[in-house]
Amino acid sequence: MQSDSNEQLHLAARLYYVDGWDQARVAELVRVSQAKVSRLLSLARKRGIVRITVADYDARQRSLEGELISRLGLKTAIVIKSMEDLPVSKVREITAHFATPLIESLIPPGSVIAISGGVGLQSIIHQLPMTSHAPTIVQAVGQMGTHTNLWDAQELGRSMAEKWHGKFLLLNAPVHLPNRTACEVMLKLEQIQIIKKKMSEAVVALVEIRASSHSLFADSLGKAEQDQLERTHAVGEICGRYFDNQGYECDTPLKTQSLSIEFETLRKIPQTIGVVTGGEDAMATLAAIRGSLIKSLITDESTAKTILSLIDSTLLEKKESLHYHLS
Repeated sequence: MQSDSNEQLHLAARLYYVDGWDQARVAELVRVSQAKVSRLLSLARKRGIVRITVADYDARQRSLEGELISRLGLKTAIVIKSMEDLPVSKVREITAHFATPLIESLIPPGSVIAISGGVGLQSIIHQLPMTSHAPTIVQAVGQMGTHTNLWDAQELGRSMAEKWHGKFLLLNAPVHLPNRTACEVMLKLEQIQIIKKKMSEAVVALVEIRASSHSLFADSLGKAEQDQLERTHAVGEICGRYFDNQGYECDTPLKTQSLSIEFETLRKIPQTIGVVTGGEDAMATLAAIRGSLIKSLITDESTAKTILSLIDSTLLEKKESLHYHLS
C-alpha cells in the first residue's frame, strides 16, 4: 500500500459508512477504481478502523413461549420470530438459525439421542456447531425407500454424531414392511433388537411433526393405506407412525408393520423435542402434545399463534356444546 493508504482507508470508510455515499462516488473522490474501494473498505474492517455493531436483537417470541408452556404443559418452548409472507423454506431456515444454539443446552453430554428424519430437522442439524458432547445417536425410524434423502434419519444421525464426536447406531431397514409377519421377523433380528433396546435408553429424542396429509412418507403409501388412515381420522405423523387428534396411534395395519420407535417408548423419554415449521402442521403438533408424544417444542411465531388459536377454538366449541345441552 502507498504511504497515504491509511488516509485513504479512513476517508473511504467515513464517506461510505457514515455519510452514506455509494462506492462509485467514493471512488471519484478518493481517486481510485470502484473495485479498489471495495478492497479499501474490507481492509478498514480488518484493521479496526470500521467496527460494525448491531443493536441487540432477541429472535425469540417470549410471550408466545410462556403461553405455550402454561397452556399446554410443555417443558420448553422455543418460538422464533418470523416475518410475514415468507415461504416455509425461509421460515424453516431462520427458525433453525436461531434455535440451533439453544438445542445444545437441552441435551446433556454423553446422552443417548433418538433422532427422526425431516426437512426441519435437516436445517437444524446442518447448522449445529461442533462440540465434544460425545452422544450415542440412534436412528429412530427406518428408511423410506431405496434412495437416501438428505433429510433421512440415517443421514441426519450420522451428521450429528460426526459434529458432536459421538457414535451413530443405524436402523438398517425400511420403515414400512409389507405385512405384520414380515415386521415380526425383522424385529427378531439381533441388530434390530439392539437398536430397539437403545431407543428405550434414550434420554432425548429429536423428532419432526408433520400433518398426515403431507407426511414425507405419504407417497410411499398405497391408496388402501391412505383410505385406512382417513377412516381412523389421522391428523399427524412422527417417525412414520400416524396419530389422531388426541395423539393416539391410528389403529391400521401400519401400526404393526412399522419399524420405528414406538409411541409408548417415545412417551417415556424424559426430553422429547418436537420440531415444526408451518401452520399446516399446527393441528398435528397440538395432537402430539395432547398425546405426550413431545415435551418440548421448537417452532416459528406464525405456527405458535396457529396452535394457540386452535386451543381457543376447541374451548369455544366445548362451551357452545355445553350451552346447547343445558338448554
